[in-house]
Amino acid sequence: MFETLRVVKRSNRRVTIAKSAWSLSGYDHTVTTSGWTRRGYTPERDRLTAMDATMLYLENKTVSFDIAGVFRVDGHVDFDAYVVDLAHRLEYLPRFRQRILPVPFNLGHPTWETDPDFDLQDHVRHVRLPAPGSLAEFDVFLDDTMQDRLDMSKPPWMLYVVNGLENDEAAIVIKVHHCLTDGTGGHKIYAALVDFQEPNMREGAAPDWNKDAPPLPRPLERVRHAIADRGKAGADSSAIGVAPAEELERREALLQRFKKAPAMRFGFNGMLSGRVQHRSTSFPLKDLRAIRKAYGATINDVFISMLGEISERIAREEGQDPTGRYLRLHLAANRRNQGTKDDWGNRVALLPALIPLDVKDPGQRLKEVAEYMREVKSANVIEAMVEYINKTQRLPAPMLRWVLRFMYSDLLNRAIVKIGRPPMMNMYVTNVRWPEVSSYMGGRKVVQVRPLLPLMPRVGLLCSAITYSDHLTLSFAGDPTLNQPLEKLIKYLHEAFDRLLATVDAEAEGPSSEPAAMSHAK
Repeated sequence: MFETLRVVKRSNRRVTIAKSAWSLSGYDHTVTTSGWTRRGYTPERDRLTAMDATMLYLENKTVSFDIAGVFRVDGHVDFDAYVVDLAHRLEYLPRFRQRILPVPFNLGHPTWETDPDFDLQDHVRHVRLPAPGSLAEFDVFLDDTMQDRLDMSKPPWMLYVVNGLENDEAAIVIKVHHCLTDGTGGHKIYAALVDFQEPNMREGAAPDWNKDAPPLPRPLERVRHAIADRGKAGADSSAIGVAPAEELERREALLQRFKKAPAMRFGFNGMLSGRVQHRSTSFPLKDLRAIRKAYGATINDVFISMLGEISERIAREEGQDPTGRYLRLHLAANRRNQGTKDDWGNRVALLPALIPLDVKDPGQRLKEVAEYMREVKSANVIEAMVEYINKTQRLPAPMLRWVLRFMYSDLLNRAIVKIGRPPMMNMYVTNVRWPEVSSYMGGRKVVQVRPLLPLMPRVGLLCSAITYSDHLTLSFAGDPTLNQPLEKLIKYLHEAFDRLLATVDAEAEGPSSEPAAMSHAK
């Protein structure tokens, strides 16, 4: 159905251009400039943290932790020129030239090693959609692309240049393994691959990445390194401080409230099939900010409140009674601080949230959600969640791998689903804030950014949000064997948004003051 063109080597291609025309000196990672700093990023061996390795250990035949960012642009992308441009930008993405190397007998977490056989042509594809190139056809392509798992014998990423979208648009799809980074860490990938203010395509001969690459360590060497590194790559050291007794009591009370709240099992809380579909829609930030201001909430509160309304509709259509019950969400929350904001890997915790289902007034539901989230944040519940994660990640690598594989095994999952008790998590949600300024990729203006994220066992529906330019894009990932059509859920989402917007004066817009704590991660 899709014409796929494999990039060919162009070792004899030379384009004469003054080096000063694309000099990278002075580049920084802030959104006010046009790239990513090379300072401090030298190829060296480093071991996956327990959190990053978890993304590998949890994978099985129905669960994949491949993630992607989709950048839709406003015109045809010259594939050959873009590959040349990309080759230069890889100087600022050393992780894209490293592969994951396991330790024999799983005596330690795997390491990142510079791939001496790195070849850009293994990671870039050109795709042309058949006419008319509708967004529905593009969604089918994305689903098929995410179904094909990354080759872990190479650096775990792929990039697709997709031409032929309707309205003469194109897209650049960047697919990576989740162990490489989370959503907030993905900012560095974004900053390296896009230009701000105006396009700036690199030209000329690309660096020879393999020239100084050391050979991969032999198995015995990997074992020796793992033994020497024991205890060095465990729990999140940025996490826990000593909290006042009153805060600890409120924290415990909120966690108990979450555990004991009357909940329910939705149809999407079943056994995953291994198939995932992705669909997205966008909402104007102007309107979301009007709602936020009217109710003293955050934009995060607004859209998770909308998820509560559509979940109530799903429950009723499934023949369930949501009276007095709650939707249990886990919100992926960013754990990066000033010292770790530029790190690769994952620094994220899951924050529990209760969303009332049986509420007729959408404004009242949002008030309850906003009040609940204020309590959760003021009690610093995220610290308790990080400590819980750390307890498991202090385990030795072989034991952690075994525990995780047992906890999420098909056998245990089937037993839990058969019991029929409400799960501790119905759905998980991510929210990433990206620059609200124009950016360019492949010489074209980026008009929309959307994430594609994986499903967790027994959680067959995910909602991810990303703020870019003047819109918030919400994307669903769902198992089609467990869910109603995602297009139907998007329709419900817009109806919930319209009802909520009708309760406020849409003209009363104030400046954005989104708290960083929920500006997330995955």
